Amino acid sequence: MEKISFSLGIIFLGLALGYVIQVLVHKHFVNLPFDLETLRKSLQKIAFLFLDPIVYLGAVWIINFDELKIVALPFIGIIAILLGGVLAFVSARLLKMSRKQTGAYIVSGGFTNIGLIGALICFTFLGEAGFALASFYNGISQCVHR
Repeated sequence: MEKISFSLGIIFLGLALGYVIQVLVHKHFVNLPFDLETLRKSLQKIAFLFLDPIVYLGAVWIINFDELKIVALPFIGIIAILLGGVLAFVSARLLKMSRKQTGAYIVSGGFTNIGLIGALICFTFLGEAGFALASFYNGISQCVHR
């Protein structure tokens, strides 16, 4: 329980810090030379273009490629995405959604929580090797979504 609390604590701390900064800027306690939207987009670009590649390279460094089980990882990712989409399609039909609602529901259903939250929890429970495998799984699923 301590490990999951630690993981969730990091997530909530980041959310709280972002919210506090937003409130401080809106109440004019903190003056930024740019607006919050520009700050948000800049931080996202920095994370996606600079931090993510470093994290993934570090994750790959730990993997032992002698294990042939890693070859199954792309297929697990594809199956997870397809299963989410198929279940969303069936649910949309049962709920008698419109075509637009069904399309949005299928796309949303195809996404799985394998991003940073999933990777953080894998790292907490399985160590560096678990984080590396979660990174591979995440990278493969992002390629499938594009």
